[in-house]
Amino acid sequence: MQNKTVYIIYGVVFSSLIGYAFIKNSAKKEREAQAKTVAIKKPHEQKTAKLPDMDIAKKYGLTKLRKLKYDTTWNMAWDDKNIYVVTKYKKSSFVEVYDKKSLKPIQYNKIPHSSIHDTISPIGVNDEHLYIGTNGVTKLLDKNSLVFNTKGYINALSDNQNRVDGIRVYKNHIITYGEQNYIRVFQDEKRKYFINQERNYPPNIRKIKDYWDYNRVNDVIVHKDKLYSANYRGFINIYDFKTGKFLKQINTIKFEKEWGYVLAKNIQDIAVYQERYIYFAQDFRGVIILDTQTDKITTIKTLFEKHRGIAKDTEIFQMLFYKDNLIFSEIFYREKCVYVYSLSQKKIIHTFKGHNGDITEMFVDGDRLVGLSDNGYLFEWDLGIF
Repeated sequence: MQNKTVYIIYGVVFSSLIGYAFIKNSAKKEREAQAKTVAIKKPHEQKTAKLPDMDIAKKYGLTKLRKLKYDTTWNMAWDDKNIYVVTKYKKSSFVEVYDKKSLKPIQYNKIPHSSIHDTISPIGVNDEHLYIGTNGVTKLLDKNSLVFNTKGYINALSDNQNRVDGIRVYKNHIITYGEQNYIRVFQDEKRKYFINQERNYPPNIRKIKDYWDYNRVNDVIVHKDKLYSANYRGFINIYDFKTGKFLKQINTIKFEKEWGYVLAKNIQDIAVYQERYIYFAQDFRGVIILDTQTDKITTIKTLFEKHRGIAKDTEIFQMLFYKDNLIFSEIFYREKCVYVYSLSQKKIIHTFKGHNGDITEMFVDGDRLVGLSDNGYLFEWDLGIF
C-alpha cells in the first residue's frame, strides 16, 4: 500500500511536470510566432559583424561590410537602388533587401512555399518583380512590398521537376536555366521558346571518362542578338536569341595526355569585355576568349604568375571587368580572396583579402566593388586602391 501511495504521488508530480512543460512550451511557441510575425514585417536590426583579419581587409581595400540576417546564402540581384539577397534558414528561404549605396537593411520576407528547394535559390530583378527560382517554377514577388504576386509563377520547367539554378534578366526577357540541358526564354512573362541542349551535344561527349547523362547549364548571356550558354560538360552553345535556333558550338572536350583519357572541363561563368570579347571561365583552365567580330578564340590558361600547390591553374567562379582589369573570385579554395588581373600587364596587380567566406556574387558600382559571401556578408571594396 505504501509503495502504491508513493507511485500515486510520483504520478501526480510527473503529470504536473508534464502539464507545466506543455504550457511553458506552448507559451514559448506563441511568443516565437509573434516575434516571427513582427520580424517579417519590420527590417531587422544589424547583427554585430565580427570578421577575422579586419586590419588586413581594410589595408587591402575593404571599406564597408554588412552582416545579413541569415548566414546561408549564395545568390543576389541588384538594380539602381537596392540589393536583393536570397538567404536560407532551416527549410525556409528569405529575400533580404539592402540599400545599394550604404548597404543598410531595408526589409526582408519569407519566400512562400520555398522549402522545396534544397539549395539557395537564384534571383533576378526587373522594374516590377523579383524572380525566385525553385524546383520546376520561378516565383514572382513584387520587388517593393516583397509580396507574392497574384500571377503566381512562371512555369519554367513544366516538363520535369528539375530545379531552376539560374535566372538571367535581359530587357523584357527572363531566361531560366539549370539542371540537365534546359533553357527557357520568356518575353513579358510568357514563354517564347524552349531549348534542349541534348539536341546539339558535342559529337564526342560520350567519350568522356566515367560519362553519365547528367549536364547542367551554368550560365547564359545575351550579346548582340545571340544567346551564349556555358555547360558543365565543357561546351559552349550559341543560339539566335530571337528564335532559339542553334548556330554554333565551342567544344573543349578532348583527350588529355596528362591523364590518359577524355576530359570535359566545366565552363562556369560568362562575361563581356568592351562589347566585343566574351570571356568563358573554365575549371583549372583559366579563360576562353571569343572575339565576336572575327570569331577568333584565344585562351589564358592561368592568371597567376606562380603555381599554387595542387591548384596549378586558375579556377574562376565569378568574374567581371573594371576598366582594363578582370576581377574574379574562386570558391572552395583555402585562400578566400578576390583577384584583380590587369589585361594590359598580364598579371595579378591586386588581391582583396582578409574577409572570410567564398565570394559567390559581385558587381561594380562606380569605383566600388560589392561582393556577397556564402557565410552571410555583403562586402564593399574601394577599386581606387590599385
